[in-house]
This record gives sequence, C-alpha cells and structure tokens, in this order.
Amino acid sequence: MFICYLKLAILASIAASAFSADASSADMSRQLTGDFDWDIQPEDGFPVIAFNDTNEESEVVFKYNFTGTLTASELLEVNLYQSNCITAADGSLAFVEAINGDELDIDLDIIQETISKSVHYRDVNLTNAVIGFCLRVDFNYIDNDNNTESVNFYETNVTINVDLTANFTLTEISANRSAANNEAANANLDFSV
Repeated sequence: MFICYLKLAILASIAASAFSADASSADMSRQLTGDFDWDIQPEDGFPVIAFNDTNEESEVVFKYNFTGTLTASELLEVNLYQSNCITAADGSLAFVEAINGDELDIDLDIIQETISKSVHYRDVNLTNAVIGFCLRVDFNYIDNDNNTESVNFYETNVTINVDLTANFTLTEISANRSAANNEAANANLDFSV
C-alpha cells in the first residue's frame, strides 16, 4: 500500500512540475484561441528587380499577402539577415515597408557606395558579382505582458547577379522561400523526489 501512495506522489509531483514549466506557453495559447488568421505568403512573381538608370533606390521589390487584421498586438515585422537567415545584415542593405490593405510591400535598397565591401557581396570574376541575403517577415503576437511570439513567418533567401561591365546592373534574381512548419515534440521529464 505504501508503494502505491509513493507512486501516486511521484506522478503528482511530475504533473505539477510539468504544469508550472509550461504555464507561460499555455497562457499565450489561451490568448490566441479562436484566432486563426495568421497566414503570410509571397505574391507570385516576386521578388523582382526594379532597378534602372533613373532609379538608384528600391532596386528589389517584395510583395506578401497576409490574412487577418493587424492590431497593436498582431503585427508584421520585417528583418534582413545574411544568407544564413540567422546573422543580422550589415548597413549595405536597407528597406522601406508599407501595408496596403492585405498586402505588405517591401522596397529594398542596395547601397552601392558600400555594398562591394559588404558580407553580402562576392566577386565571381572581373565582370560579375553576386549579392546574397535573407529577408524574413514574421506575423507576431504581443501578449498582455509585452512578450512577443512569432506565430507564422516566411524567409526568402535571395541571390542577385550583378553585371559589373554595365555600370552595376542587376541582371538576375533567384529566391528560395521557406515558410514556418508545424512540428510536434515530446519531452520526458525526470525529477527526483
């Protein structure tokens, strides 16, 4: 009988520990219950090169469509990274974002005065170079305690070919896109009593 009570005490201890460790995630989950409009997708045909001789800004244009209503607690966030999509970009790239209805427009500026010394820039040969970076758009939720949680995101890894013989002309763009995946995980907790 004593062993039965001991087993019940151990199970109760494990359940209490697991509940308290997961309480903050549960609070966030409860606040999000019933709100399923968190989708963000790149618009077909984007990103595009919008560079010409008269325009020295907004060389690359991105467009994303999103669902849901943006509020003070549900918002979009744009960040630039190096090609690994982890390390922050340097100052040779800049962007301006605008929201028009259910569309997010991002105009990316490649700062020509500094790009050749940037971590994003690589000479291929005497006539060609490559510029690479990652643009990430997060659909964030901010809870009552000002904690920010990315509910959905989209990463676009971009490679741009540059023709150095034609006065720094961007000739080709390729983008590999990856959206957030849903994953489930199991955890085993081991506590001493």
